[in-house]
Amino acid sequence: MLKSSIIALLLLSAPACITWDVDEPSSCLDANLGTVPAFPVAGAMATGSFTSAYDVSNVISKVSDVSDSIQVHMNNMSVHGTVDMSWLKSVTVTISTKGNHENAPLAHYTAPANASGKDVVFTIDMDNNTLLGFLKHPTMLTYTATGLTTTQPITLGNTVCVDMTATGSKKL
Repeated sequence: MLKSSIIALLLLSAPACITWDVDEPSSCLDANLGTVPAFPVAGAMATGSFTSAYDVSNVISKVSDVSDSIQVHMNNMSVHGTVDMSWLKSVTVTISTKGNHENAPLAHYTAPANASGKDVVFTIDMDNNTLLGFLKHPTMLTYTATGLTTTQPITLGNTVCVDMTATGSKKL
């Protein structure tokens, strides 16, 4: 009896701690970037810009409610077209918010010599901690593209996916 009372007393007096992990493996948004117009002559070099809103701040806010240790990683960023994208030679992507972050380099694409297909996948240039600072707010992505003109209009869309992980703990 005395032994079980001592064990119970030790258990009640020991600090208890609960820990948890939160994993949002792919928060993705798809958007229509617009249409590249048809030109009377194909093959001339041209540059154009497209913008797309990207907002995962509500997801980050919900994860922040249960954790102060959030990590993000942009695991997919691509542009797709209605035709073969071999006309596209290079793209730079910048990210901006209405807050303190304005037009920072986010990603880029440079076409390989044998580029083909309807999807273009970007290389992410921004580190994950800086990206998290942007994604805590609604953002605007600006795509500046250089490519060869075509005689047909091309409708462009984009896909952006971010995975988020967080850990939390609470002493009871």
